[in-house]
Amino acid sequence: MILETVDLSKRFGSQRIIKDFNQVFSSGVKYAITGPNGSGKSTLLKMLCGVLPPSKGHVEYRENQSPVPIDKWYQCFSISAPYMDLIEDLSLQELLQFHSRFKKLRGRDTLPEELGFEKFRQKPIKEFSSGMKQKLKLALCFSTGAPIIFLDEPCTNLDSGAIDWYQEKLNGTRDKTILIFTNRSEEYPGIENLITLG
Repeated sequence: MILETVDLSKRFGSQRIIKDFNQVFSSGVKYAITGPNGSGKSTLLKMLCGVLPPSKGHVEYRENQSPVPIDKWYQCFSISAPYMDLIEDLSLQELLQFHSRFKKLRGRDTLPEELGFEKFRQKPIKEFSSGMKQKLKLALCFSTGAPIIFLDEPCTNLDSGAIDWYQEKLNGTRDKTILIFTNRSEEYPGIENLITLG
């Protein structure tokens, strides 16, 4: 799976956020998209996901050199972001089952134990702490069958132990393209492919 942007640009009124962004994101490679607040990291992410139309240029997903139609893009990626909500009325067990109906989860049945959440299988997500919710979002991303993972500020609300868990998952994932949108170096340890906005 190849993700490419061609002259990708975004304006909000007279303010230009992203200008002529050209990049090929290769299969199985990790990237960190960095830059100060307001540099356009989240704007770029939303354009890559197809939820925000560009002012100019385009995004293309290609599988075996064939373009993927925009209405099928959602099958190509999984995303974790602090501003995205989980279905909080579901229990952990119900959420995992629901998620699996749309995207296959590797190790779904053992995921609660891996997270240290085995005692919370029947607990509603709304009763989880903010750090537990963030860890769950990340686990869903890393466990999905989608070939591309988008992570926006992945360590938000995580304690030191959960950050260690995240870094181990990140370093151990070798079969996916991973794009990390952040200005915090601990969220992309050892990643050499840096793209700086702003």
